[in-house]
Amino acid sequence: MNPSFLTGTKWLFVVTLTFTFVLSCAEQSTEPDTLEQGIHFGNWVKTERLCNQILQKDPDNPTALISRARLRTFVGKNSDAIADCDHVLSANPQSPLALSVRSTALLEVGKTEAAEADMYSYLALTKLAHDPATRIRRATAFYNLKDYVSEDKECQEILNQTNSATASEDLLNRGVAQIEQKQIQEALKTFTKLKLLHPSAPIVVTYLAFCHTAMGAADLALEECAESAKFVPDYAANEVTWASA
Repeated sequence: MNPSFLTGTKWLFVVTLTFTFVLSCAEQSTEPDTLEQGIHFGNWVKTERLCNQILQKDPDNPTALISRARLRTFVGKNSDAIADCDHVLSANPQSPLALSVRSTALLEVGKTEAAEADMYSYLALTKLAHDPATRIRRATAFYNLKDYVSEDKECQEILNQTNSATASEDLLNRGVAQIEQKQIQEALKTFTKLKLLHPSAPIVVTYLAFCHTAMGAADLALEECAESAKFVPDYAANEVTWASA
């Protein structure tokens, strides 16, 4: 892979996988599984509509606010995402998920110092958490803080933990960790399996395009980017992958 392509793919990693999470016990509600599946593998328009419906009844619902923030960041609405995270953090200043999402949104609007402060807080709060979803967010924070050794350790732990994974969420985390470890052919297998399970998931299709671009199959990657764009026309990570292809 050439240097310019690597720059684009790192951005894809940071923007997309910062938002991979399983809700903490303190922030669970009756909706998280539905919203989580919708974000990773479902229809984003319907998922955001569900967030809004929840917030009409419960304006302070942290699950819906963070989920909506994630969706907004995917399509470049970073200021709106920050506002949603601020809403959560005003009630719970130590919400790891809100800090994680806000840190990436702050980076995208050029507020580097504030973003790094959120990252350090997130890393401190999740020091004892070892599930793959948390590890992938920690890896993202370490990358943004230029601690590449720690980033590499988190990704390797994900690969160790998900060696026999069959659940879609685990496979998604595994695929991204494989990309970060330069295991592109293995990542291609992982995302191909995920696409069979979730053929209309923008994140999955875009990562497939990323893998094909890295392997030199640009024509196939462009087809996949076009497919992802049909699902979400403004998906920022897909646009970066399209440009790389």
